[in-house]
Amino acid sequence: MTTFNIDINLKSTDISLEHLNFNERLKYLLFVRGMTEAELAQKSHISRSTIQRFKNNNKQLSIETRLKFSEILDVDKSMFCGEYELFLISNFSDEIKNFRLKNSLTQLEFGEILEVNRKTVRYWEKGYCVPNEENYLKLKEQGL
Repeated sequence: MTTFNIDINLKSTDISLEHLNFNERLKYLLFVRGMTEAELAQKSHISRSTIQRFKNNNKQLSIETRLKFSEILDVDKSMFCGEYELFLISNFSDEIKNFRLKNSLTQLEFGEILEVNRKTVRYWEKGYCVPNEENYLKLKEQGL
C-alpha cells in the first residue's frame, strides 16, 4: 500500500504538489483519482511496466506521454512537464519574434544580448531549431 506524507486538504481545489517530483505526482494523482496503473496503461496506450518504471523513478517518459497523463488525470500540463518543456511545446518561435519586435530590436541586436549570432535568432523565429535550455534561461532573463 502506498503512503503519502503530504499535509494536504483533499477537499481543496488549489492543491500544490510543487515539492513532489514527476513520478511522485503520478503516484499521488493515481491514488487520489482511484485509478490503477492498469487503467492508466489502457487509457494512455502505454505498458503497465513502463508506468511502473516511471513511478519508481527508473524511466524518463517523453513529453508527449507526460502530456497524455495530464489529460487523462485531468491536471494542468505543468504537473508532469517542466517550464522549459512547456516552452518547447508552445509557439515559441512567434513568442521570440514578437518579444524582439516589441522591444524594437533587430535580430543582430537581440543575438548580441543573448550571446548568439543573428542566424540563430532567425532560425528560432522561423522554428527551424529550438533554443537549448541555457538559451531559454537567457530569454527568460530578458523578460520573455
